[in-house]
Amino acid sequence: CACACLTASASAGAPGRPRPRRAPAAPAGTAMSLTFPKKLFQLVNAEPDEVVAWNATGQTFVVHDPATFANYTLPKYFRHNKLTSFQRQLNLYGFRRITKGAEQGAYFHPLFQRGRRDQVEQIKRLPGKGATATEPPQELLAGPTPA
Repeated sequence: CACACLTASASAGAPGRPRPRRAPAAPAGTAMSLTFPKKLFQLVNAEPDEVVAWNATGQTFVVHDPATFANYTLPKYFRHNKLTSFQRQLNLYGFRRITKGAEQGAYFHPLFQRGRRDQVEQIKRLPGKGATATEPPQELLAGPTPA
């Protein structure tokens, strides 16, 4: 009831100012009830490879079309369309962006691999800022091997 909400918010906050209401929780089983890693796994597997895709080995994924990803893909899975917010979430869950070698620009997490949905459950939000435990393997950082 609006009366109860206004009374409770007036006593908890500034007088005469109702506290903004939070969006209702999504029902279980919907995309909004999934954790970030689960939504990400779903997204990488379902969206067109021209936009976002696994690499050849399935150890990393890369966003090929950032504009389409931000404007059309992100709003389907999350409550925003900001690539920087998405990147921040990746960092908070221990994903690392590869900055050198053949996989440059791809994102890596040791438990996030193509076909391994069972491992995604184990990915937890990091307490604090450090994420050094998820450095990509050296073979991902190295350039292509000469033939």
